[in-house]
Amino acid sequence: MNFDLNETQEMLQDSARRLLSREYEGEKAHAIDGCSDGFSKELWSQIVELGFNCIALPESVGGSGLGTLELCLLAEEIGRVGASIPFLTNCGLAANILMALPEQPLPIELLTLLATSDEVISVALIDENGRDERAPPALCAREENGSVTLSGVKQLVAYAETAKTLLVAAQLADGAPAVIAIDNHIDGIATRRHQVLGGDPRFQVTFDSVTVSSDRILARGEDASIALGGGLDVASVLAMAEVVGNCEGIIHLTAEYAKIREQFGRPIGSFQAVSHPIAEMRIQTDACRLLALEAAWLLDQGRSARFEMASAKAFANEAVSRIALDGHRLHGAIGYSNEYDLQRYTRRAKAFCVNFGSTEDEIERAAAALGL
Repeated sequence: MNFDLNETQEMLQDSARRLLSREYEGEKAHAIDGCSDGFSKELWSQIVELGFNCIALPESVGGSGLGTLELCLLAEEIGRVGASIPFLTNCGLAANILMALPEQPLPIELLTLLATSDEVISVALIDENGRDERAPPALCAREENGSVTLSGVKQLVAYAETAKTLLVAAQLADGAPAVIAIDNHIDGIATRRHQVLGGDPRFQVTFDSVTVSSDRILARGEDASIALGGGLDVASVLAMAEVVGNCEGIIHLTAEYAKIREQFGRPIGSFQAVSHPIAEMRIQTDACRLLALEAAWLLDQGRSARFEMASAKAFANEAVSRIALDGHRLHGAIGYSNEYDLQRYTRRAKAFCVNFGSTEDEIERAAAALGL
C-alpha cells in the first residue's frame, strides 16, 4: 500500500482545502452553524459544481469513477474545518447503497441525480426504538395490489427536511428487509428536527400510511441486506476520515494557543505537561488516519475489510475522545466558549463516537471477523 498521493488526489485535496478554508471560517462558519437549515446550501452547491460529489460514482451515470480513498481525502478536509454538509450522507451512504443494488432503471436514475445535481438523497435506517444503524429494520412495509404502504417512525435521519428522496430500510410482511425509495414530499410524511450533539441537521421522520408503487422497492431480502451493509461500510470509513480532520482542527488550535498563552513568563507550550499531550494527540490522529486509509484501500480493492473497519472504528472512538478532552484541558475555559472553534470540533468528534458503531459493538465485530 502506497500512502503517497497521486496527482489527481493532490489536486482534489488542495482544491477542497482552499474552498473550505475560504467558505467555512470565522463568522461565516458560526452563521452557518446557527442557520435554520443547519448547513450552507451555497457551499454544497459549490462542492457539486467542482464535481466533488460524484468522484466515486461510475462514469456511466456522470461520475468520475474514482474510489473510497479519494472520498476519504475530501471527508478529511470537510472535518478539518468542522463543516456540516451532506457529503457523507449523499456520497457515502446513499450512493453506495444504490451502487450495490441490482441494476434497475430507478437506482440508475437516482445515481444520475446524485452525480449531476445538488439534490440530497438521505437514508432512513434507525427505527423508533432501534439500537443503531446496523440493526435489522422494523418499520412496517405492507404490499397490496401493486403498491406498498409504510407506517412507522425513523430516527436521526440526516438532512431529511432538505432531501428530495429518502431511501428507507423497512421490513416486509414476510420479515425480509427491503430498501424503498420514497419521494420525501408526498402526503403522510412528517419531519421533526432533533437537537443533537454534533449540530448537524437530523430528523425524526414519521410515515403515516405512506403509499407508493411497488416498483419503488429497490431491493428485498439478501439483496437489501448486502446493499445496506455496503453503504454503511463506506459511510463508516468516511466518518473516520472526517473525524481525523476534526482532530487536525483540535491539534492546530491547541498548538497555536500553547504558543501564545504564557505562564510564569513563558509560553505554556514550552512545558512538558503541555507539549507531550499535544505530541500524543498527533500520534493518535496519524494512527486513526492510517487505519481509515487502510480500510478504504481494501474496499477499493474489492477485498474483505471487516476486521480492519471494526478495529479502526473501535480505536478511533477511544482516540478522538482523548484528543478532544486533552484539547479542552490544555485550553481551559476559553475552549468551551461558543465563539471559539474548539467546541465545534469536539461536538463533531463526540458525535462520531456514537454513530456507525460503539466501541463495544465494533470490538465484537472485530472478534467475529477473526472467527471468535
